Amino acid sequence: MKRLLLILILTLSFQSWTKADDISDFQIEGISVGDNLLDHFSKEEINKRDIFYYPKSKKFVGISFANQNFYKIFKSVQFTFSENDKKIVGIGGRIFFPNDIQGCLKKKDEIVKELSEMFGNEVTIQEVNKAHQADKSGKSKITSIYFIFKNDDAVKVNCYDWDKNMKYKDALVLNIDAFEYRNFLSNEAYK
Repeated sequence: MKRLLLILILTLSFQSWTKADDISDFQIEGISVGDNLLDHFSKEEINKRDIFYYPKSKKFVGISFANQNFYKIFKSVQFTFSENDKKIVGIGGRIFFPNDIQGCLKKKDEIVKELSEMFGNEVTIQEVNKAHQADKSGKSKITSIYFIFKNDDAVKVNCYDWDKNMKYKDALVLNIDAFEYRNFLSNEAYK
């Protein structure tokens, strides 16, 4: 697990994090917010996947690619994009911690420490602990640290602690999200 953290930190270190004004310079598995999904995957590859639609709005949709041969760090990467033009507005790299939320929280803290040192005073840091909107029972929880840029784009490190009745696995997710996607999640996706 220490080797995984080292690979993650080295990968992130080669990005020009502290010099960026927004998140378009950052990558997860070689892909950036603002890219077109079709620049990385064929229509056939996209059409083979289940597209995730948010319950209250179709402005953006999500798609996951798991266990791809080219993934160096993550087991799954989710892309959120406009279905019309395929512009990526959010990327989330996922490392699974099945039934090990404490392991997830420990790894989150290690990554947050490293990102805090990289970003310095260039970002505002915000911690959020809440129930996940997709679980109507309120039993599934998210523990997040947001690194918010001046233009309100964000990099965040999350631990998802899913209730046993949900179909998802506990996981650490590193997200890179454009402000327009963050705004969508807060004001349209679930309301």
